[in-house]
Amino acid sequence: MSTPRTPDGFVFDSPIATSAASEVFLVRGEGGVGVCKRLGPRARDDAASHALLEREGRIVRALAGRGAPELVAAGVDDAGPFVVTRRLAMIPLADLAPSGVVDSVVRAAFRALAAIHEATDADGALGIVHADVSPSNVMVSGDGAEVRFVDFGLSTMRGDAPPADGVFRGALAFAPPELARGEAIDVRADLFALAASLLSVAAGAPPRSSSSEAALLALAGGEPIDAWARAVAARFGLEPALVACVAFDRADRPARAREVCGT
Repeated sequence: MSTPRTPDGFVFDSPIATSAASEVFLVRGEGGVGVCKRLGPRARDDAASHALLEREGRIVRALAGRGAPELVAAGVDDAGPFVVTRRLAMIPLADLAPSGVVDSVVRAAFRALAAIHEATDADGALGIVHADVSPSNVMVSGDGAEVRFVDFGLSTMRGDAPPADGVFRGALAFAPPELARGEAIDVRADLFALAASLLSVAAGAPPRSSSSEAALLALAGGEPIDAWARAVAARFGLEPALVACVAFDRADRPARAREVCGT
């Protein structure tokens, strides 16, 4: 595999993850080590993918570290768009042992999500919806007291619209039904996906699984996971509010992350 092109002012350090859609790798610059994201081979000539990565840079810049890593650099060069964020001394929720999903981690996660949803600038509410919360996109500190969200590649901010090509993007195992059905979403979609992610790590298995992406899409859009959530929450003594967050009808979910677990 060839070394990805680093933005000016940075040198390549080591790879993190590579796919046809994106390349994520560590870089070093004057401020230390950062995480750089570029488009992968399949996406380099796709205008929609370019727009999404440029949007991700704008969203992370606007958040200014609220529930997310700090932006180091973002822009477009002759290799396409890039986003560089400060590396977090955290581990993905996906790497946490089931016993690590305790109420303090749950509360920290919803506090961080509330910080994202409630972020403002001089013009008012930013209106950010992450839209791709999964165990790999939630970072947890060693003591479980702090959480940050990463990978805002599918997120929307005030005035943005989701991709109009009809292609599902995201983690179907944790997606809320309205997202799987291609409907408009709001912050309650993130509540569903975060609760499903936390419960799945505690349980050691996702709420949905299938060898077929089409079957998984149908499950996500048409089958509630409430019973699974109640069983997991009861078994591991987790907040009952997590069950409310995965209600099939979003009207039955809490309205805001701040309302969950007294965050």
